Amino acid sequence: MTLRLRVREVAEEKGFNLSQLARKADLGMTTARRLWFSTGDGRERGVPLQYISLDALDRIASVLDVDPSKLLVRD
Repeated sequence: MTLRLRVREVAEEKGFNLSQLARKADLGMTTARRLWFSTGDGRERGVPLQYISLDALDRIASVLDVDPSKLLVRD
């Protein structure tokens, strides 16, 4: 069983696109893309993300006004 980020799904539900989320969370576009697509290289169909910055996850959760746990799902 693995964990997957739901950043994209939650952000789109709240009306954010990738650029807006990166800017509001004060994240670089590379980091934002990795979290948005849940991939290590930031590509839509890239290798699954294995490590995340808790600071970055917390920033995104704050912008989206959700608990950080809402951004994770078990696959």
